[in-house]
Amino acid sequence: MNKKGSILVLVIIISVVLAILGSALLQRSINENNLAQKYLDSARAFWLAESGVNKALDNLRNNVSSNGGETFGDGEYEYTVTADGGNWKVTAYGYVPLKSSYRIMHKVETTMSKGIPLNFYDYPIYSAGDVDFNGSSFSIENDALGKAVLYGGDKEIEHPENISGSIVPGDSVLPRLNFEDVLEWSQGQTDTYAVTGNVYDVSKSGKLVDPITKAEKALPATFWYIVDDIDGDGEVDDDENWVPNVCYINGDLSLKGTIGSVGGFLVVVGNVITNPDNIQDAEINGNGLIEGAIYTRGEFRVNGGGTGLNINGGVWGGTEIRLNGNADITYDEEYMNAIKGLEIEPEHQIIAWKDLQNPYPLTP
Repeated sequence: MNKKGSILVLVIIISVVLAILGSALLQRSINENNLAQKYLDSARAFWLAESGVNKALDNLRNNVSSNGGETFGDGEYEYTVTADGGNWKVTAYGYVPLKSSYRIMHKVETTMSKGIPLNFYDYPIYSAGDVDFNGSSFSIENDALGKAVLYGGDKEIEHPENISGSIVPGDSVLPRLNFEDVLEWSQGQTDTYAVTGNVYDVSKSGKLVDPITKAEKALPATFWYIVDDIDGDGEVDDDENWVPNVCYINGDLSLKGTIGSVGGFLVVVGNVITNPDNIQDAEINGNGLIEGAIYTRGEFRVNGGGTGLNINGGVWGGTEIRLNGNADITYDEEYMNAIKGLEIEPEHQIIAWKDLQNPYPLTP
């Protein structure tokens, strides 16, 4: 009897231990499931808040500055738009499942602006990101204004003594041009050989071609596009109408070898009109002369060849500007003022973003 009683006690003890272990495993599974659900809800709330930011940005680009919101199957967002000096402050909330009964709320705050910085046209090199200048065979000069480089990211310059003018760090933002206006300017600058004006597609081989005929065509050889050459002397006179050649390049710009003389305002943006997040790069390898300015929302790289590459005007880059080899960049105030005189309106863009995460069910 004692043996049977001992076995019964042992069975009861094992059953209790197993029950405790099973309960602990079940509780752990429940906790992990709750954490996973909370993570998914938090991610949904974040992207709902981002949807509110994007909706407000789209409205501002269409000259609408009202508040709003929208309900989806798995959540709801709302946003407020308030004037903030010359900018707009947008505060967006994401709720899961609904604002009236949410488990998770996420808050995002942004500042949006459409202005062009006051010093945007004053520098031969303006980078919203990094600058990286390698070697000793480059030079950057701005004798007119004494400003050489403005950058918003990191700086790596091997020979700063090759730079004539100030090197200024700052929260620089590359203005988002109204690319439909740029395209319209480019399409209007036609001649006998340019069916679509100064609009260029980039072929698979990297060649610049006419968007309609697909025939190769070269960039303009001079900065100026003649609207009215009254006296026919081919020179820019005060009483005549001359504007920059505005070149809209739908793809990555890559100039290689001996490029000769290239002129104008080269805007390297790709299909940004139909894909607002599209970013293209510009790269120049070789020898030659560029009279004007290059604008790219991506990287700009210059790899000068043996006899050198000269840029008279300026360079604007969105993510990085890199100089390698024999390259000289000299500021040209006349060219910059001419581009400024086009009065191409910028579009609203986000210049500051803050994630104010609140994963707890509190009233915003």
